[in-house]
This record gives sequence, C-alpha cells and structure tokens, in this order.
Amino acid sequence: MLAAKLTHLTLPVTDLVASVQFYQYYAGLNIIHQYCDTSTEQQIVWLSDSSTDFILVLVESQAFFPVLAPFANLGVTCSSAAQFELLCTQAHRSARLIGAPKAPHPPFGYRAKLRDPDGHILELMLNTNVPPAVIAPNSLLAQNPVHSYV
Repeated sequence: MLAAKLTHLTLPVTDLVASVQFYQYYAGLNIIHQYCDTSTEQQIVWLSDSSTDFILVLVESQAFFPVLAPFANLGVTCSSAAQFELLCTQAHRSARLIGAPKAPHPPFGYRAKLRDPDGHILELMLNTNVPPAVIAPNSLLAQNPVHSYV
C-alpha cells in the first residue's frame, strides 16, 4: 500500500497580488506556476520554497473565506533568530502581527502568528524540535536528536 503524501494546500484569496507578495516575503515562497482556469475564470498561482514537494495554491476569488483562522494556520520555520526578528518587526509595522511573539514551550521554539491579506494565519517558528514519534527511525534527526523528551 502506498503511503499518502501531503502535496498542497489551496487557499481562496481576494487580492492575488497582495497574497503572493505576503507569502513571498514572510514564508520565502516563490511562484512556480500560474494560470487562469478557463472554466471558472479564476487566476491561480502555485508557490513553493523548492526544498519540498509541498505547494501553496492561491486561487483568486470574489468571496471571502477565512480558511486558516482563527486557530488553524500554515507554519514555516525561520532559518535564524535575525530572520525571525526581522519578519516579526516588519509584520508589526504593517499591522500583520497577531499579539506578541511567544517564548519557547518544548517541543516548540519561538513562534509568532501573522495575518495575511485575507485573514489566513501564517505562523513563523524558530528553533522548533520535532517530537521523535513523528520522525522516521532511520532519519538523521532520529540518529542525532536535538531535544530529550522524557
């Protein structure tokens, strides 16, 4: 039996350009494909960070559907504390930061929630440790754990 693999998340957005710019800046995603669905006349953009097979699909829609809110979110890991600080500062300045960044609570590191142009939530994370239960036994992370869960 083949294991299912998470491939994409589709979000409806009302301003495709603003949403693409948001995810490019805050999540480090790039456009990998874009087209117009001729049957619905909707503009569609695929975004990815090129390090995984996962794609964020943005579909322009006239209706407002806050899919990832208030608790559900799309999470990304920042590569450094400096990047986390910069993105949180910019999100605060542009009124996208939801509350203050939160301090570590194992297995999670620092985290901050941002609101995209349509109200979907993007969570920035720093120093996140993945629990061993979700790590493949032969993975590098399993062989070199970064945190003890006792």
